[in-house]
Amino acid sequence: MSSLPELKFEPIVICTPNEKRDTFRGSQLIDEDIVCFQISHAVESAEQYRYPNVPSFLDYVHDQQVVVHFRSLEKLKEDDFCLEMSRLFTYDVVVERVAQILNLDDPSKIRLTSLNSYS
Repeated sequence: MSSLPELKFEPIVICTPNEKRDTFRGSQLIDEDIVCFQISHAVESAEQYRYPNVPSFLDYVHDQQVVVHFRSLEKLKEDDFCLEMSRLFTYDVVVERVAQILNLDDPSKIRLTSLNSYS
């Protein structure tokens, strides 16, 4: 068995690394299991990928939120831009990303508010 730890997301998703020489029976696969194959990369080349392995990609999928639409208060019906958000983002990270899009030097001058489009 592999020395990598088993990852669990919620009670439903479990990512268990297997060795190449493991058999399907030895891997304890059951109906509806998803098997992912990954090409091995050299350590230095793995750094060029955003998600270099299956567990890092599953972390991303687990923590991602929806795409958030940003609108200015002057034009409430029109999206100015959209950002894909993660549950792991802090307020500071969000305003830094917004500041980059708006070409602002100081993210501390940004104030974000929620919008109820029905009122």
